[in-house]
Amino acid sequence: MITGEIPAEISRIPMLQLFDISSNKLVGKIPREFSRLFNLFQLNLSNNQLTGTIPPEFGDLSSLEILDLSRNKLSGKIPIQIENCLKLGLLSLSNNDLSGGIPFQLGNLKLHRVLDLSDNLFTGEIPPQIGKLTNLEVLNLSHNELVGPIPSSFQSMMGLASLDLSYNSLDGPVPDNHFFQTAPAECFIHNKGLCGQVHGLPPCIHSPWETGDVDNTKHHKFIISVAISTLGVLFLLFLVFGIILVCYKRDKSTANDSCEEFAGKHFFSIWSVDHGKELFKVILQATENFDNKYQIGIGAHSIVYKATLPSGSTLAIKKLQGEGQVVEQSFQNEIQALTQIRHRNIVRLYGFYSTAKFSFIAYEFMEIGSLGAILRSEERAMELDWIKRVNIIRDIAQALSYLHHDCAPPIVHRDIKKQ
Repeated sequence: MITGEIPAEISRIPMLQLFDISSNKLVGKIPREFSRLFNLFQLNLSNNQLTGTIPPEFGDLSSLEILDLSRNKLSGKIPIQIENCLKLGLLSLSNNDLSGGIPFQLGNLKLHRVLDLSDNLFTGEIPPQIGKLTNLEVLNLSHNELVGPIPSSFQSMMGLASLDLSYNSLDGPVPDNHFFQTAPAECFIHNKGLCGQVHGLPPCIHSPWETGDVDNTKHHKFIISVAISTLGVLFLLFLVFGIILVCYKRDKSTANDSCEEFAGKHFFSIWSVDHGKELFKVILQATENFDNKYQIGIGAHSIVYKATLPSGSTLAIKKLQGEGQVVEQSFQNEIQALTQIRHRNIVRLYGFYSTAKFSFIAYEFMEIGSLGAILRSEERAMELDWIKRVNIIRDIAQALSYLHHDCAPPIVHRDIKKQ
């Protein structure tokens, strides 16, 4: 509940390394004198009522690793001097009134955690230099006024775990790599004309003018007309044969097709009633009616089972037990949270289904098992040397940091345990 302006006298603490006054009621401008804090590696002024521009003097903060100015009333452009913050790994400027183009100089940074410029007034095209941030995990440019295509250089951003380009005026094809092709449609909605092999987007159609074949258009039309006539006859022949074949195999393959379609998805889905019932039958068969020998974990309101589907895919099925508003609310809260997050260190949600009698959630199955089980086994615990344990702690911390700081609104985990 701190009010007033930020005192410039803070800059007289030369050894200050971390300064966090987020979520208060501070007003006024950001002191330019902060550029004297040469040892500062984390600056968080988010969720206040600060106005004015981002001081270009911030480019002098050579030790800065985290800069969070989100959820204020800042205006103006992003100063290009910020490219001098060579250690910067997280930059969050979301929910402000910043305008102008996105500086291409941001691509010269070493950003590897977050670049969040959402909910501003940025215009122009996305600089292709942003694609140089190959280790960046979270990129959010949503809710701006950006135009033009998604740069093809984004195909090189192999570290991406979360992306949001929605609510702009982007057009053209979506980059042709695995991450973009399997990303949820919500990442691209409310744009001018994006297309590509992405669920929820129309396929791209290339005209003769786009391919440089204007001079041969008539010749192509003749070839196409002949091809269509030939294919029409073949189509009628295959149609009769296909109908007979489909009717014969429909009952036999319904369950397996549902499983294969389900297991092949790389994004969450809310199954229809019919689809969910079929998958529930398959899961019942895979777990022998939820036999105890398939149990891999027990929670406050749920039991987790291991289910290997006929397609060969293995899932972790969380079956909620009990009735009443508490269980239903727990189910709704978990679904609401999981459908909003996408992070490499958080287990992937494949789908969920609920009726009056049962509810279950399908997750990615972790082959090695839980950390708790490994630590309880003296033999297996010996395999976890200190380097591996530090890496595990770092990955967990990154996931929690993503939930607490990079989601809007933040998602706070109820309990943390080594399972």
